[in-house]
Amino acid sequence: MWVLVIPYLVVVAVAGDSNLGYARNWDLLAPTGFVFTVAGLYFLLERIQEPRVRSLALVIVVAVSLFHTAPWIALNASEARGVARFATLPLGGGRTESTLGCWDFRQGRYAEAEKWLNRSLRSNAANPRAYYWIGRVFVATGRIDQAATAFERARELRPDVVSFRLAWINTLVRLRLLAPALQEAMYLATSDPSQPRRWALLGLILLESGRSQNAVEAFQRARVLDPGEQSYERLIAMARRAGPDLGIMTRDLDALTGL
Repeated sequence: MWVLVIPYLVVVAVAGDSNLGYARNWDLLAPTGFVFTVAGLYFLLERIQEPRVRSLALVIVVAVSLFHTAPWIALNASEARGVARFATLPLGGGRTESTLGCWDFRQGRYAEAEKWLNRSLRSNAANPRAYYWIGRVFVATGRIDQAATAFERARELRPDVVSFRLAWINTLVRLRLLAPALQEAMYLATSDPSQPRRWALLGLILLESGRSQNAVEAFQRARVLDPGEQSYERLIAMARRAGPDLGIMTRDLDALTGL
């Protein structure tokens, strides 16, 4: 039994508070309950010697399981019912609203996503996740200046989250604010020099800033770190030409920043 209990306790100890709070950690921990259920059933049946009683016990277990799981499956088979149920969860801190906003964004429902994310920020003005996702909504709907403001706020609240910094860099480049974009990209590249994508991003901004030779060097460093990535060779060739292909660069910028 300790073989089951010890790994479970380790997972519980390291899981911590998820984005949605302890109330939602069942998403991570609930599957381990299957192991305990099967183990408990095995030990129970081992103690029952009479076959008829053992069969009756199995029937009862199956009936109880169906009573609990069938309605749950039926409820969550509908997206609308699942979303409506989730909206009632008292997670606090604007996390319920930001999660629903993220969901609507991923489904391409930008107007609904923006409503949920604004509600999240009204509930908690210090929710970096809500700022990030409403920034994604702004990018998707062409409001780059508002997106930059949202991403910058997310970065200020959680400077340790790289995705927030990358998103901010993306919008700075789109707005032609190359100096702060270059400074931020330089910070990311030098804070963890083992990441080739960060060097490639730095190279893109250097290239856009007219520093083609420095861009070549940054792309070459990315290629050394990840020789299997073919796009770095293309970026080196692009930097050695007269100037960047802005159409290609936009695609590369989005790819390297995760937008």
